[in-house]
Amino acid sequence: FSTCPPSITMAAELYKAADTFVLDVRGPDEVATGTLKKAQHITHTEIEARSAELPASKDTPILVFCRSGKRAGVAQETLAKLGYTHVTNAGGYEAIRQWDE
Repeated sequence: FSTCPPSITMAAELYKAADTFVLDVRGPDEVATGTLKKAQHITHTEIEARSAELPASKDTPILVFCRSGKRAGVAQETLAKLGYTHVTNAGGYEAIRQWDE
């Protein structure tokens, strides 16, 4: 578990990987304005309560994002506490939205 931000290229490659679980932790109003095609939506405050919706394997790569990266960082810490070992904070949606283009 690392809190160091990944390079945007590394995060983009992780996004393209078939086994990566992508998690949008923004609020519903933000998600309504657009999100990544592969993303599942669970707000950062609901991760523990909705953990049954997360991958069963704790080794699954998880890419998490929000608006700026702050809530994604909180989510990253929560996921680590739940035992996930490959969690990457991709930062803010505006910086990564082109990954679907």
